Amino acid sequence: MNQSELPELSSENREATVSTQQGERVKYREDGWCPFHPDIQLRERKGILGRKWKTILPMCPRCQAEWELNMGSVSSNMTSSSISSPTSPVRQAATTTVSPAVVSPPPTPGSSYTGVLPMALVVGSNGTVQQESFVSATSNTTGTSISMQSSTSGGSAALDPNSRNRPSNPLVDAIRNIKKNSRRLAKALQSLVNACNGDARGQKEVLEAGGVEAILLATKIHTQNAKIQQLTCKALWTLSFGSNHHKRQVAQAGGIGAILSAMQTHPKDAEVQEQACGALRNLSFYNPNNVQIANSGGILALLAAMQHHLGEAILQEEACGALRNLSFDHQNQISIVSAGGIEAIVASLSQHPQNAALQEQGCGTMHNLSFRGPYQVSIANAGGIPVVLAALRNHPTDATVQEQGCGAFGNLAQHEPSQSILLSGVQLILAAMERHPTHAGVQASACGALCQLSRPLFMRPRIRAAGGVEALVLAQTAHPNHPAIRGHATKALKSLGFSNTEQWLRGSEGS
Repeated sequence: MNQSELPELSSENREATVSTQQGERVKYREDGWCPFHPDIQLRERKGILGRKWKTILPMCPRCQAEWELNMGSVSSNMTSSSISSPTSPVRQAATTTVSPAVVSPPPTPGSSYTGVLPMALVVGSNGTVQQESFVSATSNTTGTSISMQSSTSGGSAALDPNSRNRPSNPLVDAIRNIKKNSRRLAKALQSLVNACNGDARGQKEVLEAGGVEAILLATKIHTQNAKIQQLTCKALWTLSFGSNHHKRQVAQAGGIGAILSAMQTHPKDAEVQEQACGALRNLSFYNPNNVQIANSGGILALLAAMQHHLGEAILQEEACGALRNLSFDHQNQISIVSAGGIEAIVASLSQHPQNAALQEQGCGTMHNLSFRGPYQVSIANAGGIPVVLAALRNHPTDATVQEQGCGAFGNLAQHEPSQSILLSGVQLILAAMERHPTHAGVQASACGALCQLSRPLFMRPRIRAAGGVEALVLAQTAHPNHPAIRGHATKALKSLGFSNTEQWLRGSEGS
């Protein structure tokens, strides 16, 4: 059998075939979907009467992957000829011609079928068939089991596409297959977000199927499309939620660079910036990613987003959350302060005083930065102390705001010259301790703040008069095994004239 003896296609079939660079002729069903993978659409009808066709994909990508495996096995058995890649400049010694297969009836989504995939003929330069093989398949919409039989060798070799390729996922396949149609791509990305939101198993399946790589391809093709960039950042945000392993996978696949590229390309688009900041916040929660984010310009990108979109509360919250995660690293602290991060955070908290989530993240970032003396001065000079006290005053029932605010104020208090402001801070701290007696985080931060505030001699009688000693004793009693509470409270009580809790108890009983 030579090349001229290949079965001819009828005019009807010829209209329903496309040619690839490899010279393959691929048949699809009358409705435009791949006959072997009915979840992949190759063509769609256009025009009023629907008589014309528009090509969506030149070839089914899953069929192409299977054929690459098929051809790899064929070429490994050849001794006198070889097949060069389509882009290779070397003269091609042998060509591959594929005859279309016919599946009857066509499979429908959710059904399984058994059929014969296209015949592969390796035709030499002299026109003779050097290798003839066919692939039999038993498949359903979730996968295909393939075995290839060679008519010349007489043997068979089992081929599993999943042994070399990643497992298939319909959401990832849809994103990977839709290249230029931005409307359909946007729907596919949103579907992925909806399916994976809060679903660890769904996230894992998408990541294992190469979901990040498919998303990054979409960002490269649609760089100037703000809607696509927003949805790709949202998808990476969703996939990086929860498991640290997922955060590492997204970062290693290039997710951080894609997010920062979107922020740089669309600096004035608030939705792109918001989704990007959220993604960076999730990724930065995994400490090993912090260095990559900072070295790639992530801190500058976050601060630029905060400055350009000061009125966007959610964006400000996500950006402050990312900065808070990054500020656990000393080198990142230097970068945040030198780039104007303190001023940006103070402006953000001042702009949105009633947003509890934002106040928590902003106070948390200043809490982290204020552990170092030079940064305490910078925060105080930027107006950070009044902003922190306003957060404590505006959100008395929010334990997380109280915890971070008490911690930040305790570190900053020594740089506040006004005694009235210091006394106001003491009253807010004691109110937090009274309102949240069982919250260890609030009690630990408040005890630490009272420990710092009790150092100046002029503050000691004021703290005692405000009920500071009682609050410290109650904290120790309620949390006897908490090392931070025990340590801070013990130091504060000593500064206030009590060597231990028992001494205060004896004094209170005697009075």
